[in-house]
Amino acid sequence: PGYHRLRPGNREERGRLTMAERKIAWKPRKENTLIGRDIPRIDGVEKASGAAKYSADINTPGTLYARLLTFRGGAAKVKSLDVTDARKVAGVRAVHIFNDVGKELRWDGTIVAAVAADRPEIAEDGVRAIKVEYELIEHFVDEEDRAGAEKAGRTRPLGENVKGDVDAAIKGAKHVKKGYYGIATITHMCMEPHGSHCQWDGDDKLEVYLSTQNVSGTGGQFAGPLGIDASNVSITCDYIGGGFGSKFAADEWGVVCARLAKEAGKPVRLMLDRATEMKIAG
Repeated sequence: PGYHRLRPGNREERGRLTMAERKIAWKPRKENTLIGRDIPRIDGVEKASGAAKYSADINTPGTLYARLLTFRGGAAKVKSLDVTDARKVAGVRAVHIFNDVGKELRWDGTIVAAVAADRPEIAEDGVRAIKVEYELIEHFVDEEDRAGAEKAGRTRPLGENVKGDVDAAIKGAKHVKKGYYGIATITHMCMEPHGSHCQWDGDDKLEVYLSTQNVSGTGGQFAGPLGIDASNVSITCDYIGGGFGSKFAADEWGVVCARLAKEAGKPVRLMLDRATEMKIAG
């Protein structure tokens, strides 16, 4: 667009026309078919009436409900972890360990384990039955203490993100302005948290109702870790309760939802709770 063949004799045989030469403008308001007119949303009635089904609403027969054990603290290693009692809770159908003994947890909200049960409250009972001990690690939450973090070996090199000699550039600059710059913590804050409903058809066909902006790209993200063909993974998202730059991946909890469903032999719905959503999602 913007390139047109010109008649011989013009300033060149082929060239770029200016905006003025193209004379691009909106039609008069009364002649527009879309701009300036009320356009009914095809999903408006469903959303306004509550008939629209989001991933968090999928509840096929036999659906189990998953709840998560998350780490509360700055940083630690898992010292001991025992899910035996959780498996014994009546109504618990499957348990999955995200981070086992020896794993390092580097931020508050990291998922340690998940429990799937007949009812949400039973899954919560299962989570409470998990026995876990942590070996706390010194952690840094203040970006101003970079020297302390470097001394403790908690930083990583910037690699190719920094090029050239910054000190030399500042020294040779005609004008140098120094200041303090920062930004507050930001969360995507999707109304519908990250999560999915997973159901198996046999041993190798998986149906996922995933809260995602990437319906066409997440099938393979399930297939690889689960050892099945991507063509056997069906991803459905008729409606999404917000994404804002997140919800493009299956995420570890999505894959674990499928694993829980396989272990239990029943559909499983695993949606992050609000606190976890704000800490680790997106």
